[in-house]
Amino acid sequence: MTYPSTIEEKIEFNKIRELVISECLGNLGVEEAKKISFQTDKQLIRTLLEQTNEAKRLLEEGQPFPQTEYLDLTPILKKIRAEGSHFDENELYEFYLSYRTIGRIIEIVEEADEAYANLKELIYPLNFSGHILSQIELILDEHGNIRDNATSTLAIIRSEKRSLEEKLRGRISKILKKAIKDGHSDESALPTIRDGRAVIPVRAENKRLISGFVHDESATGKTVFLEPAEILSANNDLKELWYKEKREIFKILFDVTELIRPNLYDIQNLYGFLGKIDLIFAKARLAIKMAGTLPKIADKEIKASFDWKDAVHPLLFLALANTKKKVVPSSIQLDQKNRILLISGPNAGGKSVTLKTVALLQYMLQCGLLISVKENSQARLFDQIFVDIGDEQSIENDLSTYSSHLKNMDYFLKKAGRKSLLLIDEFGTGTDPQFGAAIAEGILEELVKKHSYGLITTHYSNLKKLAEEREGLVNGAMQYDLKILEPLYALEIGRPGNSFAFEIADKLGLDKSIISKAKKKIGFSQVKYENLLADLEDQLRSLKDQKMKLSQKEEKLNKGISDYNELKNFLEKERQQKLRDASEEAQRIISNSRKEIEKTIRVIKESSADKNKTKEVRNQLEEYGQKLNRKKPSSDRSDRKAKKIKKEKKESLEIGDLVRIKSTGTKGEIITISGKTAEIRVGSLKSRVDLSKVELWSGEKITSLEGEDFPKSSWSKLSLSESKANFSSSLDLRGKPLEEAQILFEKFIDEARYLGENQLKVIHGKGHGVLRNMVKESVKGYSFIKNLNHEHPDRGGDGVSLIEME
Repeated sequence: MTYPSTIEEKIEFNKIRELVISECLGNLGVEEAKKISFQTDKQLIRTLLEQTNEAKRLLEEGQPFPQTEYLDLTPILKKIRAEGSHFDENELYEFYLSYRTIGRIIEIVEEADEAYANLKELIYPLNFSGHILSQIELILDEHGNIRDNATSTLAIIRSEKRSLEEKLRGRISKILKKAIKDGHSDESALPTIRDGRAVIPVRAENKRLISGFVHDESATGKTVFLEPAEILSANNDLKELWYKEKREIFKILFDVTELIRPNLYDIQNLYGFLGKIDLIFAKARLAIKMAGTLPKIADKEIKASFDWKDAVHPLLFLALANTKKKVVPSSIQLDQKNRILLISGPNAGGKSVTLKTVALLQYMLQCGLLISVKENSQARLFDQIFVDIGDEQSIENDLSTYSSHLKNMDYFLKKAGRKSLLLIDEFGTGTDPQFGAAIAEGILEELVKKHSYGLITTHYSNLKKLAEEREGLVNGAMQYDLKILEPLYALEIGRPGNSFAFEIADKLGLDKSIISKAKKKIGFSQVKYENLLADLEDQLRSLKDQKMKLSQKEEKLNKGISDYNELKNFLEKERQQKLRDASEEAQRIISNSRKEIEKTIRVIKESSADKNKTKEVRNQLEEYGQKLNRKKPSSDRSDRKAKKIKKEKKESLEIGDLVRIKSTGTKGEIITISGKTAEIRVGSLKSRVDLSKVELWSGEKITSLEGEDFPKSSWSKLSLSESKANFSSSLDLRGKPLEEAQILFEKFIDEARYLGENQLKVIHGKGHGVLRNMVKESVKGYSFIKNLNHEHPDRGGDGVSLIEME
C-alpha cells in the first residue's frame, strides 16, 4: 500500500521507469516495464531482485547476451492461428530471427552455473523447438529469401526461369542495339522490366516504328517502354514460370505454417519469456549505470534493522556521472530503539534530498530494482510507504498547504503501523510556527507509539529536544562548514542540526543590529542552545579532521613497517641463498681440485717419475688453478632475474615485433605504426589495431613474412576456388564485443577484397548503435569501398549495412 496516489511522481520513480524503458530492446520488454509496481510479497520481491542481480553479473562477466533489438511477432502469431492462414516470406524470416534470439537466450541461461538459479527458473517451463528452427533454415537463406532447393519443384522452376531470362536478355539486347542504331532509342537506354515483362525504352515519337506493345511511359512522356512483338511469346513463358514460382512458394510457406501452428501455445509462452528477460536485463543495465547493488534483505522485518551504507540518489548520481562533481552519500541506520530519524539543519543543506533518496530507493527495491547503496548494506521491506512531500495546495478541494499536510497526517495516524515507512518533509510548516510546532510534536508522539519507521525533516527545536528524550526517535544533522559557511550535504546521525540562520544572515550582509535584535527577541536560552549546537558541530568537525590525519599517518606507518618487514625477509632469503650457492661452489671447486691432484699423482707414478711427463702434468695442474682464479663469481639469482626481465621488457613496440591481440589471442607482425595505431599482418590479412590492445608475444619466431613459422589464417591456405566456395557475403556481428567485432569486420573486408566479392552485408542490429557506428567509421578507411547503405526497413533497416566494393 502506498500513499498518496501520486507517490511515483513525488519521489520521481516515474523517471526511473522511463530509464528502464529506454534500456529495453523491444516492445515486449517495454510493456513489461510499464507494469512495474510496488510489491509487498516478500518472496516475489526477493525473486525479482535476485533475477536482476544475476543478469547484472552475467553482463559484468561479458557473457554474449543479445544486445540488438528483436521483433514482437505476437500480432502475426494471432493471425496464423486461423486454419488456412500462413506466413508471408518476410514474416517467416522475422519469426525465424526472433525465435533464434529466444533460443540463444535460453542456451546462455542453461549453460550458466547454479549461481544463476533464479534465471534458470524462468526457462524450466518453456518448450523451445529446435526442429522448427532447423526446418525454417532449410527453407530460408541467410538473407531471408526462399532457397532454390527448398523443394525439388522450386529448383526446377527457377532453373528454367534463369535459363529463359538469359536467352531473353540476349534477344532484347540485340533489339535495343538496333533501335539505338536506327535512332529510335537514346544511346544510354537499357532494357528494363514493366509489369513483370522485359521492355525497351523508345522515344515516344518512334513508338510506331517498332512492332510491339507499350506498357508504360516516363513521367515526362518523352519515353515509352515497349515490349517488342518478337519476344512476346518468350515473355509469356517467363510470366508463366513466374506464376509457377509464386504458387510453389505459397505451398512452401503454407506447409511450414502448418508445422508451426500446433506449437503456437508454447511459442506464445516463449515470447512472454522474451518480454520478461528483456525487462530483467534492462533493469540490470540500468543498475550497472547507477552503481546499483543488492543489499541483504532482513528475514524478520519487524525486528530487523534498516542499515544503508553510502546511499545516493540514483537520478542525481546519473546526472553528475559525466561531471567532476560527486554525490555526497548518506549512511542511514534505523532499528527498534531508533525507528524514526528526525533530520534538521540549514536550508539547502540536503535534508529533502536525503529524504527523497530513502523514499525512491525503498520504492525501487520493492519494485524489484537494485539500489544505489553499498553491498554490505541491510534493507527491510515494508507493507506501506506513506509520503508527505511538497506543496499539496488544492484549489478544487479548497485546501491550503497546511490543511493538506494535516489531512495527510490524519491518514498516517489512522493507517500507519509496525510495517509502515513514513517520509515527511518540513514537518509542521505552513501555519503559525508556535502552533505548528506544538501540533507537530503531538502527531510525532502518536506516530512513535505506532512503532512505525520513518524519516522526517524539520527546523522546530521542540521536535529536536523530543528526539533527544524519547525512545524511538533519533536526531540527525546535515553537516555545515562554519569556516566558509557552506553546507557539506553529509548526514550525521545522533545529534540535532543547526539552522545557522544568524550566521547565514551575517554572511549575506544583513545589518548586524537587526541580527542582534533578533537574537534578543527569541530569548537568551534559545540563542545559547543554537550557539552550543554550532560550537559542538565545529568541535566535531575539528575532531574528525584530526582523526582523519591520524588515520592517514597510521596507515603510512603500517605500510612502512610492512615494506620494511618484506624487504628484511627478502634480504634474509637472498643472504641464505647466496651462502648456499657459495657453499655449493666451494664444494664443487674442492672436489674438482682433488680429482685434478689425484690425476696428477697417478700420472707421475705411472710414468715412473719421467721428467717430461711430470713437467707436462704439473703445467696442466697450474693451468687449472689459473682458470679457477680467472673465473668470475656467478651472478646471484635476483640479478639474473632482473637482467632477464629488463631484457624481455621493451619500452615500446616497434615495426617487426610479433604481437598478440589481447581480447582474441590472434597473433601477427607489426608492419607500420602511426601514432597510437598499428597495422598488423596476420597471414595474408592486414588489420588496424589500437596499440593499447596488443601485447608483445615471444612464443614463436618469425622467419620471414612468407615463412612457415609465421601464423596464417586458415582460409589463406585454401585455393582461390575453395575460398570462394567457403566465403559468405554476409557477416553477423550481433552480440559481439566491439573489439572482436572490429577484427571480424576487417578480416571480412580483406577476404572479400581478396576473393573479388563486391556486394556485402553486415548484420549488426540497432541497439545503442555502437556496432553500426564502428562499421560506418571503419568503411572510411577503405578507398575501394564505393557505397555504404542500410537494408530495406522490411529486412532490418539500419540494423543491417550493405557495402558495395569496386
